[in-house]
Amino acid sequence: MPLNPEEMARKAWLSYFTYNSFSAEKSGCL
Repeated sequence: MPLNPEEMARKAWLSYFTYNSFSAEKSGCL
């Protein structure tokens, strides 16, 4: 069951945003 481009983009953006938030918090920039 392949995902549609919109769903893939949404998951990619969500993981990207979560990773950036985690990195910022870990480095004390938040």
